[in-house]
Amino acid sequence: MDYLKGVVIVAYPNEDATTDFEFKYWIDSYNSPPETLDELIDRIKVQNWKGVDGTKALVIAAVVASLGFCFLLCFLSCLTMCCKRFCCNSDENKVDII
Repeated sequence: MDYLKGVVIVAYPNEDATTDFEFKYWIDSYNSPPETLDELIDRIKVQNWKGVDGTKALVIAAVVASLGFCFLLCFLSCLTMCCKRFCCNSDENKVDII
């Protein structure tokens, strides 16, 4: 039974009554559900990299930063090429030989 769906009821006999009642139990680790995107973004904002979800947040932050850096480099290289093509190649410095 899922821990979110059930209730455990333990019955015990009256005090000083003889009985053959017994039960077995075990303790298992609790794995919390994965964090939502908003919770991961909050972890990135406060730079909390602890645990499995912290590692996910760190990977997301690194990928976003890398993509942003690549986009910036592409934008700057395109801007530089456009400036060289349209601004630096003027006809004023050209000498025509007749």
